[in-house]
Order: sequence, then structure tokens, then C-alpha cells
Amino acid sequence: RVALVETTVDGKDLAVASVHLSWWDKGFQEEWDRFESVLTDLNKPLLLAGDFNNPAGQEGYQTILASPLSLQDAYEAAQERSGSYTVPPEIDGWKGNSEPLRIDYVFTTKDLQVKYLHVVFDGQNSPQVSDHYGLKTELIWKD
Repeated sequence: RVALVETTVDGKDLAVASVHLSWWDKGFQEEWDRFESVLTDLNKPLLLAGDFNNPAGQEGYQTILASPLSLQDAYEAAQERSGSYTVPPEIDGWKGNSEPLRIDYVFTTKDLQVKYLHVVFDGQNSPQVSDHYGLKTELIWKD
């Protein structure tokens, strides 16, 4: 599922999407191909955030970064960051998983600079409110 909106921020067009995609072997590839096509047709800066259900470094994550959309992972691009994984082991849908995972992301086009990205609502620095932790980021337009 994707909720997509086109808006204007500081006088510049921006497409923002809240994303919940499938696992790599359960439909992600087809979903990403359709979504990527829609985003390409928009031809504007992008902010994509949500549950991508693909651990950092694995096939789905690499597919996103290899996209002609030229996206950056805000976690990796952040000037400052805290936390790392976004789900603990053994959440619903990840039974048998013994490691915490980073499957929730903020991806942007490179028009945006990432000042910081912090994992929040993880039970450490703020209450845990879901089996997925939150991401808090500050983005600014590059000149």
C-alpha cells in the first residue's frame, strides 16, 4: 500500500509517499516496479517513508538504491543519527528471525539534505508504541 501526495514546500514541488510494501519473495519486486513507474512519471523531488519490509543491505534495499530515481537512504545520508534497527526480533511476519532489523526507511531524492535521522518510539529514549519503531528526521533543500 502507498499513500502518495504532491505538495509544495518552501516554494518547491515535492511528492511524499507513506509506504508499506511486501517482503522480497512475496510481491515486493512487482510492487516496486509499479511504484517506481508512477514516481518516474511525476518527475519531481521525492520523500518516501515507511515499512519497506526488506532489511538493509539485502535485495529489496539494493533494488531501491539502484533505481533510476537516484534515491538516498536518509539513515546513511544523515549528518547526525541515533539508533539503527527499526524492529526487534520476532515481530509479526518475521517469526524465527533472531536479529533486530532495519526495514523501515526514509528515502529521498538527492535534492534534499538530511540533517539528522533518529530512531524513536523504541522503548529506549521514548515509549515503544508499536512493533515497528519510528523515524524522526529533518530535511532541508539543497541549494
